[in-house]
Amino acid sequence: MHLPRIELSRLLPHPNNPRGDLGDLTELAESIKARGIQQNLTVVPVDVELYQRKVAGKKAYTGNFTVVIGHRRSAAAKLAGLAEVPCRIATDMDLKDQVAVMLAENMQRKELTLLEEAQGMQLMLDLGDSVEDVSKKTGLSKSTVYGRLKIVKTFGKEAIERVQGRPIELGDYEKMYKIENPEKRAEVFEQVGTKEFDWALNSAINAQKKEAQKEQLIRIISEFATETTYDEYHKARKSQYWNYYRYDQKELEAVQELANAAKPAGHLEGVELFYSVSEGYLGINIYAMNEDADSKSDERNAAKQLESERKEAKKTQIKGMFKQAYEMRISFVKRFTATTETSEAVNKMATFALFSMRYPIEDTVRTLLGIDKKFRQTHEKGDGETRDQAINRIMEEHSGVVSKGALLLKGAYSRIEPGNVSCIDDSGKYTPSESLALVYDYLKSIGYVTSEEEERLISGTHDVYVSAEESK
Repeated sequence: MHLPRIELSRLLPHPNNPRGDLGDLTELAESIKARGIQQNLTVVPVDVELYQRKVAGKKAYTGNFTVVIGHRRSAAAKLAGLAEVPCRIATDMDLKDQVAVMLAENMQRKELTLLEEAQGMQLMLDLGDSVEDVSKKTGLSKSTVYGRLKIVKTFGKEAIERVQGRPIELGDYEKMYKIENPEKRAEVFEQVGTKEFDWALNSAINAQKKEAQKEQLIRIISEFATETTYDEYHKARKSQYWNYYRYDQKELEAVQELANAAKPAGHLEGVELFYSVSEGYLGINIYAMNEDADSKSDERNAAKQLESERKEAKKTQIKGMFKQAYEMRISFVKRFTATTETSEAVNKMATFALFSMRYPIEDTVRTLLGIDKKFRQTHEKGDGETRDQAINRIMEEHSGVVSKGALLLKGAYSRIEPGNVSCIDDSGKYTPSESLALVYDYLKSIGYVTSEEEERLISGTHDVYVSAEESK
């Protein structure tokens, strides 16, 4: 079919083209110079009615056209010095159809940023299309349409533009939805696409979880104890009853048992209980007052206790950070995919693990292999799998070199991962861990990106460590 050739001077860029930046046109322009336009453009007359009347009357239409498909080719053709290009003239496309075609065309070629995709979809909705219409016209699933729109609505156009160009996966946005606090979510968003993202994300989610557990603890405790201040807690001598509860699920269950026992008919009947929140320990103190306490003596003791708690708070914070680092390492190894580029590094790690004479850590093995139940000991009777049975079963399930490479890494890693260890001694001073440093060296060799927080923790340069002077 012979297509008309239209002067480039009469072709106008579409004002609603989802793609804002056409990119570097140099290579395309050189190709057009050498071989000409290999694929026609699709255009619509600026004045469709006038065009149709001219065609019906067999007269020439001298007006301009708007480009729907071929913006890069049109711009590159101008750079190449062409005067005209072949075009398919479409007269049956309204504005909604034009936007849909441009959106689908660019997305198929992966030429749009996430923000450009979402803005194109939003424009179609603004023009009267439903999400189902957008889905049908672009060939995208409704969940994809909803997903793109949600990202822009949640994080905002300006924020997305700031991080544009970073290596961001769609799953990164999904992960941030877990952060309920909008301000904290926005703070973590600034790290997306950087090596600090995973650390910032996990820190925010862990802090959110602890805060929820804290609120739940207070809710339960306030039913049977009276809140008092931190100072009053230290001035009072604890008598008859004292306990301490951290913010985690096991402690929640324990304090619920106490709440049941502290009701009028329980064994704490007649004893007035108080509680105070200890931010340093990330927990809550519950105790009974001793009215005969020596206030001066208690003030001295309180000062010592306060200093002790300050140091303990540092240690608690450091241990929490190392636990998070451990979880991030395990998560990386679980989702690791072996490639020919990483095979040598994996084999090196496996060789070291083989000669290290270390036993695999059972919890690490089960975590990496996705096994919930504890292994049955070889000498025990029962239906449960032993560790060796589970490993043999999973080896048979993993076929192919790539799959076996990932399994080999997990096996090796279970022997060299030191577990949830912290580089501190009992006083809170930094103590280097050679085994942990070795693990990070191996992980980096297969693509693990260490956050700045992890690097400072391992090297001892992090400001959370208690200095030698503080620990005296």
